[in-house]
Amino acid sequence: MLTPDEILDAAPKGTRAIQVEANVIAYFGDFFHAWKEGVKNQIIYGPAKSDHKAPSSTSSAQGPS
Repeated sequence: MLTPDEILDAAPKGTRAIQVEANVIAYFGDFFHAWKEGVKNQIIYGPAKSDHKAPSSTSSAQGPS
């Protein structure tokens, strides 16, 4: 049985080139840019406010009829 150190020692050394298509790089670039803009806007303008409001009273909060 091999130990983890022996497995790492037997592994090929060196770098390997990874080929990625340009549209994949562009997608993640656009995604990162949109994320960065969203974070910047949240810091400047504060968190987004929702139009949804919770009801002022619920049936469990009301007494028996």
